[in-house]
Amino acid sequence: MIFKKLQSKKTRLLLILILSVFMMFAVIRDNSVAAVTYNVTLEANPSALQRNQNVTLRARVTDEFSIPWVNEPIDFYDETTGNFLGSDNTDSDGWAELVHTIPLDDPVGGHVFRAEISGAPENNDTTTVQVLGDLSVTLEITPNRQVKGFSVEIKANVIDNNSNPLPNAPVYFYDETDRFQIAAPVTDQNGIAIYNWQIGQARSVGLHQINATVHLSLVIPSSDEVISDVGTLEVLNPFTIDLEMSHTEINRGETVTLNATVTDSLSSVPEIGVTVNFYDNDTLIGTAVTDDQGFAEYDYTVPLDADYGEHTIKATVYEGDPNFSDVEDSLMVYMNITVNATFSSLTVEREDSITVSVTVEDELGTGLSGYTVELYDVTIDQVITNNVTDG
Repeated sequence: MIFKKLQSKKTRLLLILILSVFMMFAVIRDNSVAAVTYNVTLEANPSALQRNQNVTLRARVTDEFSIPWVNEPIDFYDETTGNFLGSDNTDSDGWAELVHTIPLDDPVGGHVFRAEISGAPENNDTTTVQVLGDLSVTLEITPNRQVKGFSVEIKANVIDNNSNPLPNAPVYFYDETDRFQIAAPVTDQNGIAIYNWQIGQARSVGLHQINATVHLSLVIPSSDEVISDVGTLEVLNPFTIDLEMSHTEINRGETVTLNATVTDSLSSVPEIGVTVNFYDNDTLIGTAVTDDQGFAEYDYTVPLDADYGEHTIKATVYEGDPNFSDVEDSLMVYMNITVNATFSSLTVEREDSITVSVTVEDELGTGLSGYTVELYDVTIDQVITNNVTDG
């Protein structure tokens, strides 16, 4: 009886000891689990897309030491629609991935996607993706008239038909008139791309067609759509010069009056006291200073030895970079040709012959070769003969 009691007591002590050990391990295990901190990071690519296109959701699970958790089940949700999208287990680097096709009947606008550890929803992360409708780009140029050497603001707004913006989209600004790319800024979170363009001296004067183009494939890989808009910019010289000539046709040695009126290109106010340079082709022929009406005048006598034919008369104003302007017009210059005829005799009998010597000279008395001379009998209204001068 005593042995049985002792044996029973020993058994109870043993059971208590075993139970205490199990409880200690349970406490240690419970404490170790409680000490672990899960970090869930969710990424979405692209960050904006249209319906019936794919978004890739990638979630990574690590502990507080950035050590990846492997084979951890991750559930993906669209909080905006309330739909469960699917699950994936983390790989050796802690990543789980899901490719989701945006349904055609999903609402446009921001969609909040969530990734959470399966069975532990408190461990989660979210990110927002813009689901867009039909996209368009709108171009604005301010001001739409500007002088070379100064700047304009080129602004593009990329939105869908519900005014949802498309961020991170490169917008290519082209000058289609001069055929070159201006810049390619990227839209911000409001779908706006801005570039301040300083108009270079090499740009042509006049109306320029500016184009804003967005290749959606650069933002939405599954899209091949290209959207664009066009605006107009008038590029001006700093000064507007109105050139008038008293003659458009003139002989060598004669004088033509050149009149230039200079105004500010933007305000049309007369430019007072600026120097106007006048050129015949590329040769400076004279200068004049504008009066209080912006008017300058110069009398140009065409040299006797000037080339005959079309001359380009140009008026320029240069007040230091970038203040340069010019304008040109055409002046036709002719030679004053003199024809002299000498007869061997002024009287002649029928059937007799005479000799006629003809010289063709310019204003300087220089004989000209290669001219066809016709000997004409006015009385009988008949060409007697013709010949070519030898100079």
